[in-house]
Amino acid sequence: MRFSVYKLALLGNFVQMRRWPRLWPLLAVMAAIAGTVYVQHVCKAWYRAIYEPGCIATSNREDRKSIYGQYSWRDIFQFSDKENEKFTKGLTNITTIMTPTDCTRADSDQGIDVLIYINSAIENRKRRDFIRKTWGANINVIELVIKVVFVLGTLPSYNDYDVDTKREHEVHGDILQGDFIDNYMNLTYKGVLGLTYAANCSTARYILKVDDDVLVNIFRLKYHIDTYAPALTDKLQCFLYGGYDADVSRKPKAKWCMNRDEFLDTYYPDFCGGSAVLMTLTTAEKLITETWTTPFYWVDDVYVFGLLAYKANIGHVHMSVNFDGNVTYYQSLYNNSSSLIFANIQDDAIREQVWQWILLDVDRV
Repeated sequence: MRFSVYKLALLGNFVQMRRWPRLWPLLAVMAAIAGTVYVQHVCKAWYRAIYEPGCIATSNREDRKSIYGQYSWRDIFQFSDKENEKFTKGLTNITTIMTPTDCTRADSDQGIDVLIYINSAIENRKRRDFIRKTWGANINVIELVIKVVFVLGTLPSYNDYDVDTKREHEVHGDILQGDFIDNYMNLTYKGVLGLTYAANCSTARYILKVDDDVLVNIFRLKYHIDTYAPALTDKLQCFLYGGYDADVSRKPKAKWCMNRDEFLDTYYPDFCGGSAVLMTLTTAEKLITETWTTPFYWVDDVYVFGLLAYKANIGHVHMSVNFDGNVTYYQSLYNNSSSLIFANIQDDAIREQVWQWILLDVDRV
């Protein structure tokens, strides 16, 4: 009896559908949408199982988990400032061990044109000395007043490097050392420390952040600033990672591999590669202001020049940075063009050779 009633009900529904045929297209569309969603879900699960097996386990993998692995970064920025303050991990109160001399120059009345803060490691004394005697030496042939500051962390245990670094600072007075272990997990502390010092350098017009393996064509930098200064208003000029280039790596063996419990989104906000980033003092001040309410993320370039920039409504302008190559590569650059401003060079001998070419090439700038 129940079966017969059920069949009658189905027949009644069919009759109703025949009576209102316009409902068929609507049902077909709804079925298609449901099917598409299901297929996407299955395909995404299949893709992650094959192409995102998880990053290689490391001793600090648990420490790398953060609020960015629980929520989308866009959603996090909708949280209240009071809520986000809980996750800044002391970024606004970094203790310093050594601090550079005041952000002024005794032989300059007009202030500083460019404050350059350079991420360096304690053991890289040779690179710092190279910078001091070459492009960081306030060369008199150009009217560009610069101040160079080296940003360092500490070693896990006290040793001869610490003694040498203290002596180095006594001689040059250009070291900014934070009280944190200098490793990949603490790069954001180093980045924020350097930017904070720069943002408080009220006599500077522009701020440049570079790494200690980057060679700066200081002559071309002056020309670039004089020519493109208007483009720096509320902008970061840098080697830009944006759109699909800002994807979060899920490759197990990749240096910057991230599991989804470390960073949930597929893409970072647009961000600068940290080899060389040029900005105005005002832009630096705006970035630092956002550290009070932006949760900590350990990848410094993404945090400082991506997440902070997004919150501060700071844009990006792509700027060429030439990355590591051999002598022939750099020689070809100078034979054809003098437009190279920044060169990321790991080899000390090649860096010295390219600097000599820059000196010979000054007339072409």
